[in-house]
Amino acid sequence: MNSTRMILAAAAVSAALSGCVFSPETMPKFGRDNEVYIDAGAPKRDAEAKARVAVRVALGAYQQYAMVGQSLASTLSDKLSKFAFFDLIDRSAAGEMLKDQAASAEDPTEVGLKGVESDFVVVASIASLTTRYAAGATQLDVQFDFSWVSMGEDQRVILKKSIRPTVRDANNTNEIEGLLVRAAERAATEFSQTISSKYAPPARVMETRGGGEAARINLGQDYGLEEGMEVEFFEIVDNSSVGGEVRDMSVVGRGVVKRIEARAAWVQVSDFEKVRVRRGCYVRVLERREGLGDRLMEKFGINEML
Repeated sequence: MNSTRMILAAAAVSAALSGCVFSPETMPKFGRDNEVYIDAGAPKRDAEAKARVAVRVALGAYQQYAMVGQSLASTLSDKLSKFAFFDLIDRSAAGEMLKDQAASAEDPTEVGLKGVESDFVVVASIASLTTRYAAGATQLDVQFDFSWVSMGEDQRVILKKSIRPTVRDANNTNEIEGLLVRAAERAATEFSQTISSKYAPPARVMETRGGGEAARINLGQDYGLEEGMEVEFFEIVDNSSVGGEVRDMSVVGRGVVKRIEARAAWVQVSDFEKVRVRRGCYVRVLERREGLGDRLMEKFGINEML
């Protein structure tokens, strides 16, 4: 088989796997798309209320990697500032590298947080970094630690996460810092998405089309949403009559984000014929995990060519 035929064959396989083009605007509305879910017991919330967030980076024993620290700070600041439910404060100082050699995210209350006037602080650090020369290249292994700290009267860490991004081998010394900077960017992006999925208030389904195949939700780029992210649809049930939680979450389906706008997005609902996603359902973003494709792209340096 010549190269042209191989390309055509690959394209045919890709088309078969991808299925039909997702085009919600052209989908008709069926009776099912007129169904509405109403949460009669929903608490009233101030839609304009925002949590104030600050970003701090502690390099500790890795002060020589200032560019990596700046990547952590700038990426976290950029991602969190785009979330509609956060107000990022003190952005001019967000990239400040704390010089205390003892600073560590293991004890974020000691990482220059005293006096920070915000509701929450994100603390990022390089937890470990090892290099090993083998097979004519430098093999890198780095771990970043993140903490989400509540700055209330009972200042405490409410979320911690360690992220070890895949980093391809460095062919020379000059490549090492650049690879670590990009690894820091990916790790900070992943933690920002974790914060989004765990902290943000749930969104709602504004409309459905195609008998529930496509759902338009009232969150988009301002929420940190990206194409390919998975979401979960749920309703609230009252279990007080059987001794359970008065307001319990009942998952009704999942889907994948396909189209994004500033404050809205279209989601393709998985197994839409079997599930009951309808207007008014709650939506939350599921935590994104690094997949095989991400690891392969980094290993072979493909993402640097995009």
